[in-house]
Amino acid sequence: MPGRCRASLRDATVRGLGTSAVLLCVLVWTQPGRAEGAAIPDLAGPWMRTGYAFDFAAPPPGVGPRALVNVSGNDLLPVGNIDSPILKPWAAAEVKKHNDEVRAGKLALDAPASCMPMGVPYVLQVRENVWLLQQPDTVNIIYQNDDQRREVHLDVPHSYQPPPSWFGESVGHYEGDTLVVDTNAIAVHEFSAIDRFGTPHTAAMRVIERYRVADDRKSLRVDFTVTDPGAFNMPWHAAVVYTRGTPYPGERPCAENNREGEAGLVPMPMANKPDF
Repeated sequence: MPGRCRASLRDATVRGLGTSAVLLCVLVWTQPGRAEGAAIPDLAGPWMRTGYAFDFAAPPPGVGPRALVNVSGNDLLPVGNIDSPILKPWAAAEVKKHNDEVRAGKLALDAPASCMPMGVPYVLQVRENVWLLQQPDTVNIIYQNDDQRREVHLDVPHSYQPPPSWFGESVGHYEGDTLVVDTNAIAVHEFSAIDRFGTPHTAAMRVIERYRVADDRKSLRVDFTVTDPGAFNMPWHAAVVYTRGTPYPGERPCAENNREGEAGLVPMPMANKPDF
């Protein structure tokens, strides 16, 4: 990547200029070949997720078990199936608590609804544009939704006991036409559910993602596996399918402190008489 582009990306990150500034680098940078001369698959995008609002897509045929699914009968009401075989009893209890709040008409705790980073693998569910900025030693995954960004370090091992963070530590490598990303050290906190059903995880969670563009270049599929012996009885599998996104970058900022009004904690301001 040219030095001025790398500097622009760094400055944009520091100044919080969002996806528009980052995409300047996409426009001026020509994707390099791999050090050993092999071709790198072009994953750039923009891509946009399709499918149901709350469910991850099913894994490939013959692969399972799958992630939780919405059993409410309403695409806009996220109620997870607590009888899923993947859930430890305590994890099922957390999902049930979330379900009960949703069914009671309350605003259940949720990262994007609270203007918080979504973490992995939850962030795969965002429905706005996604770009993969491929560099010789890193891949930056840029989400238009709230200007979230992940950094994948290529061809290196995980750090020794990396500190937990919102998106964890991601390392990756290419396997032919597929980018493989391995993420651990994903922080556990009140907003760290991995989906809209409030499914929890522990500090031991590991997520393996496999990114591949279809042969006709009209879609990007991400197959992923989640392993967490503290929260799940077994590894489980799911997928996300992106189609081509909008041609121009946009901004989708989250309104700060939006929960108090929605949850009724602070009454909505109302005028006692018309202004005119």
